[in-house]
Formats: sequence, C-alpha cells, structure tokens
Amino acid sequence: MKQAAIIDVGSHSIRYAVGRVQDGQARMEPKRLESTHLAEGVSKTGRLGEVPMMRALWAIEAFARDAAERGVPVYAYATSAVRDSENGADFCQRAAALGVQIQVLEPEEEARLALLGATGGQGGLLDIGGGSTEIAVGDKEDYSGLWSFQIGAM
Repeated sequence: MKQAAIIDVGSHSIRYAVGRVQDGQARMEPKRLESTHLAEGVSKTGRLGEVPMMRALWAIEAFARDAAERGVPVYAYATSAVRDSENGADFCQRAAALGVQIQVLEPEEEARLALLGATGGQGGLLDIGGGSTEIAVGDKEDYSGLWSFQIGAM
C-alpha cells in the first residue's frame, strides 16, 4: 500500500488530504481545510503579511504533525499567493524550518495538476482560486491548453 499526505497552500486556505493506493484502488480521506487568508494585503503591498504567514505556518505545522503521526510522507505545494509575493521564498524557508518543503507551482503546472486532480486528466477545467484562475484543456498525454490568470475570488 502506498500512502501520502498533500498540503495545498492557497491564497485563502490551506487544504490537507491523506490518500492511499491499495490493490490499484485510490482512496482519499475527507479533506481538511484551514482558512488562513495568506494573501491578505498582498494586492496592496506585494508581500505576504506577518500575521497571515503565521496563520498559514500554524496550519502547515499541524497538518505535517498529523502526517508524521501516521508515518506518511508529506508533499506540499503553493500557488499564487506565494508565487506572486515578493517574500514568498521567505515563507517557504520558514515552512522548511518546520520540516515541510514547499514546491511553488508555476502557473501552467498548477493548471495541469488541477485538471489531473479534478478529471483524471481528461476534458477541461476552469479552476477559480483565491488569487488566480486556471483553465486547462486536454488529456494526460496532450494538453492543448494550460492557462493561468492573476485574477481570483479574492
């Protein structure tokens, strides 16, 4: 059986899920979510604020602790808030000090992964996030379109 925990660091919330593959069947536990408002104030300052970063780091630490207690590896990804802010690298360093390495997704990769996660990689997707919107069209082998726009629900 293969198991992993995923931490999705978004502009508005941190999402956490644990999944496993056994006998060719994928199963996900119910997702958990913490609203951290990480991108709060970024549009005015271009930087992640100290208080939103602390809220997000607290959630990341709690989710990582849960994964460690289960003995499953953690894969953490960040999107628009971290990618577009001047101090996103600092935020990632602070998460690394907690034992969580965050991979910041490029816009097209964010679109591709959204399509893969929502549809298994077939068809099309419009994903309106907190800080960006992704449009993806195609299948696992041939993506005819992957777009990301710096406009989201926040």
